[in-house]
Amino acid sequence: MTSPWTFAIVSLIIPLCYSLPTHVSSSPELQMEVLVSAYVCPNVRSIWSIILSCLVSLVACSWNAVHPNIPGVDERWWTILFRRLGIMALVAIAPELLLVWVFQQFTSAGMAAKAFNEWRATSDKGNQFEEWSRTHGFFAEMGGFQLYFNGLSHCPLTVQELARFIDRGVVIVPIIREADILDRSKNDGFNKAFVVSQLLWFVFQFITRVVYRLPPTLLEVETLGLVILSFVGWGLWWKKPKDVSRPYRIDWMANADPGQLELRTKTRHDLVQAVFHPMIFGKRLDTISPVSPSAVSARRVPTFHSGSLGQRVKYDKQDRNELLFLAGATMVFGGVHFFSVTYPFPSTYVSHLWFFCIGMIIALPLILTCSAYFRSNDSFLSANPISLLLHILLVGSICFYLLMRILIFALVFWSFHSLPSDVYHIVCWTTPIPHLFS
Repeated sequence: MTSPWTFAIVSLIIPLCYSLPTHVSSSPELQMEVLVSAYVCPNVRSIWSIILSCLVSLVACSWNAVHPNIPGVDERWWTILFRRLGIMALVAIAPELLLVWVFQQFTSAGMAAKAFNEWRATSDKGNQFEEWSRTHGFFAEMGGFQLYFNGLSHCPLTVQELARFIDRGVVIVPIIREADILDRSKNDGFNKAFVVSQLLWFVFQFITRVVYRLPPTLLEVETLGLVILSFVGWGLWWKKPKDVSRPYRIDWMANADPGQLELRTKTRHDLVQAVFHPMIFGKRLDTISPVSPSAVSARRVPTFHSGSLGQRVKYDKQDRNELLFLAGATMVFGGVHFFSVTYPFPSTYVSHLWFFCIGMIIALPLILTCSAYFRSNDSFLSANPISLLLHILLVGSICFYLLMRILIFALVFWSFHSLPSDVYHIVCWTTPIPHLFS
């Protein structure tokens, strides 16, 4: 026997079914468009809200993802600030190179901790120290131990120099625990929560727009790639203390001069040596350290310092891993730009130019990695025309890659000249979610 409630529910559903539009029933695509349009609020965003949202996300990831080395003891605040802004500019222009720097520091920190623990196990004076973690390695590689000679700041010490001076009894090093190092870090929980929430919101609303067939702007596509690479760098730097302003003071106890130290020897600029030299020449220099004159005069670790070169052999396994990591990161960064496939470009020429640049960004790192890998094999490639050809190919690939990045930036800014109307729409149900800008 049918209950009265069942009869009442059926009586309500039948009129609703007849009231639905019937002219779209034969077209699934049109039905989807009607369903999507029902959740879209038109003309909610503005050009400035789009730009501000991207800028806030970019500043949040670049300012907080970057963990700079310890500045010089006597450096002014504006010098430190301008250096930080320069690193942020590098994040925006060439985020792949930033990841190479991060990966170098990550592996060098592990090598530094391993070297100290090996010395600790074999030295008579090593048993008084605790076993080092990667955090200790990061702290040492970023200039955490500052040597003072005659009461004045002299230069940062590498792990090898620190261990050698402890064995000689000419310095006194305090026992430093990982908690003591992290206590100097300025990366508190509230700061992390704010940054992660803003970046997650940006990624969430981007994916939501793609699902609801609302085209993102080219600036949002570019920002998404930068945010993803910044998350990777943040993960590799997770154990590195952030914004430490003062190192541990290590006083020189002997009367004799400490002699020539690695981070007090001037060479050419550290960025060229640490980043571009391995890519162009396919090998590292094992005779000198990449220390800039400005770092020596400020008595600090160079900005792009990636560990003591005395720990490595010429172009060892780490350098090959860096090239592979660079190729993979660049391909991911280029692949993110394919989210712009739904963007209505004003002309076919602009669309072809945009996707040509993206294709080159993905393909060039593969050429770069293969060329550098073969050029690094000295037994396979001696001084012959093939080696010279690979060298020209490496330099040409880097220059052409930078040209593609410049073209992409130009197209991003030029796109604001005539944005399609759909970019101003948003998905209505996302508005109650707390966030900065639309």
